[in-house]
Amino acid sequence: MPILPSIAVRQKGLAARALTQLYLRSVYIKAAILNYEPQEFELDNTVQIRRPQIRVAVDFDPRVAALPLTEPGYFAGDVTLEKLFGDAFPIYSSDPNKSVELYVEETGNSIAYAISRPNEEYMYSCFRAWAATTGTVRVGDHSPVGIVASVNSTGGFAKFQAETLLNAKTLHKSNDVPDDRIFAILSTAAGGAFLGDATNVNNFVSASIPGNDGGGGLLRNGMRNGEFVDRYGIMVSDSNAVLGQSAVPDLDTVAGTQATLAIASVATDTAFVQADRSGDVPIGAVRLTLTCTTALDVGVSVGLIARIGVSGAAAKAFGVILRVDTTTPTAPIITLAPYAPDGSKLVAGQIIAGTDLFSIPLIPSVSTSNHQEGLISANRPLIQPSEGSGVNQILMNDRDTGLGIQIYQGGFDIPRLRETRGAFYLTGSKISDYRKACLLLSL
Repeated sequence: MPILPSIAVRQKGLAARALTQLYLRSVYIKAAILNYEPQEFELDNTVQIRRPQIRVAVDFDPRVAALPLTEPGYFAGDVTLEKLFGDAFPIYSSDPNKSVELYVEETGNSIAYAISRPNEEYMYSCFRAWAATTGTVRVGDHSPVGIVASVNSTGGFAKFQAETLLNAKTLHKSNDVPDDRIFAILSTAAGGAFLGDATNVNNFVSASIPGNDGGGGLLRNGMRNGEFVDRYGIMVSDSNAVLGQSAVPDLDTVAGTQATLAIASVATDTAFVQADRSGDVPIGAVRLTLTCTTALDVGVSVGLIARIGVSGAAAKAFGVILRVDTTTPTAPIITLAPYAPDGSKLVAGQIIAGTDLFSIPLIPSVSTSNHQEGLISANRPLIQPSEGSGVNQILMNDRDTGLGIQIYQGGFDIPRLRETRGAFYLTGSKISDYRKACLLLSL
C-alpha cells in the first residue's frame, strides 16, 4: 500500500497551489505595493505608512543670507488589517486514498478563487471609498479625485479609447508621478473595447506578450486572466471587480446624458487641503450651490461621481463628490474637484452658473489607474494556534510578492471520521496618495 504524504506535506502542497493561483488570478495585487513582515497580527491591527512632506529648494545667495533650515515634516497614515477572507472544507478518513490527494490538487484552485474574488472587489473599493467629513480635511491617503473620461459629443459616454489612456498618463505626470510602474485596470467591457477592434492597433508591437507575434496573438486569443499589456507606458489589464455607477433617477432622466439641476453659484473651496504640504494648499475643489424645487435627492452622497455641463453636449467636467451640505434644502452645496474629460483640472471660474447643470449620471465603467506606490496592500499572518489545540498550521509566503496564505487543519470528529481544513488570508488595502491614482470613465 502506498504511503500517503504527511499532513504537513499535504498542507504545503495546498498552500503553494492556492498561493500561486491567488497571484495569477488577482490583478490588483500586481498593481500594488505588497509589504510582508514576519510578525503575526490580529484582525483590526494597523500597519503604519509614513511619507515626508513635499519640499521645495530655496534659491539663495550665501553672501547675503544663510540657507534657512526647515524642520522635516511627515504625513502619517496606517493600513488597517480589516479583512479576513477564509474558505474551509471537510476531509473524511473514509474516503479512498486517492481522493485525499485530489483534495490537495483540486481545492488549491478553488480556494484561490474563493479568496481572490472578494479581495479584488475590496481592493477596487479603495478607489471609491470617501466618507462624509466636516471642517478642514487634509487629503493624503485617500481615494483619488482625478478623472479622465471617454465621452461623445451628444453628452453620453463612449467606448474606452486609446486617447483616454493617454490622458490618464498626462494626469499622472501633472501630479509628478514617476513614469514607471503605472497600471490601468479596466472593466471587462472597457478592456474588450480597448484591446479589441475599437482600438487602432498600428505599431501594436509594443503590446506584445511573450509567445504572441507582435500583439497579433493577443487580438486573436484575447488577454489571459491576470496578464498586463504595455500600452503607452501603462500596464493595462481588466477585472470583473471593476464596476460602474448607477444614476440618481430624480436627477438624470435621460439615460445618463441630461443634467437636470441648475447651478446657482460656484466658489473655490479651501476646506480640502494637501496633507503633505506645509501650509494649507487646496487640492482644487469647488463649491457648487444648486437650485432644488424641494430638497436634494437622498441618493446624492459623498463618493459618487457628478457630471457638470449642458444637456445634449459633451460633458464639461466630472468630479467625485467630497461633501454634501443640505443645511438649506432648496439650495444644497456640493463640494467636488472638477476635471475635464481629458483630465485637466478646472477652476471655479470655468463652471458657468446658470448655464452648466449638475447630475449624477449612469456610468457603465469606472475603471482605475494608479502608480504602484499609490496602492498599498498589507498581507499578514494570523497568530498561530496554541500548543495542545490539536490544530496544525502552516504558512506559505512568497518573499518576492509578499503574499501569504495560512492553512489550518485539525479538529478531528471521531463519530464522523472527519477533520476540517481551512485557508485564511488576512489583509488590508488603501490608496496611499490620492494624487497617485485616478478614475477612468467609459462605456
